[in-house]
Amino acid sequence: MGLLVLSFGINAHLYYQDRVQRRELNAAKRMVQEFETAKRPIVSAFVAKLQEFSRSHPDFNPILDKYGIRPAASTPAPAPLPAKNGK
Repeated sequence: MGLLVLSFGINAHLYYQDRVQRRELNAAKRMVQEFETAKRPIVSAFVAKLQEFSRSHPDFNPILDKYGIRPAASTPAPAPLPAKNGK
């Protein structure tokens, strides 16, 4: 009888924990979905404006470097290779 009561208690506790975890997971999924649809475009636009600002104000670049959002520097065209001698 004691084994049945213990088994029932453990199963009830695991069921409760499963419900709690599923609720938290669903809340996290909703938060991610909300960020992707509503917040990401705003953040992306803000970062683009910061990068544009840093092009005309180079003293702002260390701040962008700190957060890893500095725009990639445009690389110059590669120099042509020297011509080989025919000999």
